[in-house]
Formats: sequence, structure tokens, C-alpha cells
Amino acid sequence: MRTFELSAAVRGAFESNCDWDRWRVLLLDDLLTTGATAEEFARGLSANNPSEVRIVALGRDQ
Repeated sequence: MRTFELSAAVRGAFESNCDWDRWRVLLLDDLLTTGATAEEFARGLSANNPSEVRIVALGRDQ
């Protein structure tokens, strides 16, 4: 999948009804390819005001 296709495929995939105010959130991803999943995850949580969002990937596709 191309970068723009992957971005479109995950758009709107993550949303939360929780109040993340002052919480630190960690996303553990198995493989970072384009970063589209991580970016969409952070975007989905941003409306709920987490104090910090960190993303850790176990590997990176080259």
C-alpha cells in the first residue's frame, strides 16, 4: 500500500470516549511503516486532552 492509501485506510479508525485529561498514553506498535497509524491514533486521542502521547515501535520498515 502506498503512503496516501494507508493514511486514507486508517483515517477515523481511532476514537475514544474516555476522559484522558492529564493521562499519559503509550501506543505500542509492532512495525512502523509510514507512521500513518501512529499519527491517526494520536489524532483520535487529541480531542480528549491527554497530557502526553508516546509511540513505541518494535521495528521499522525500510
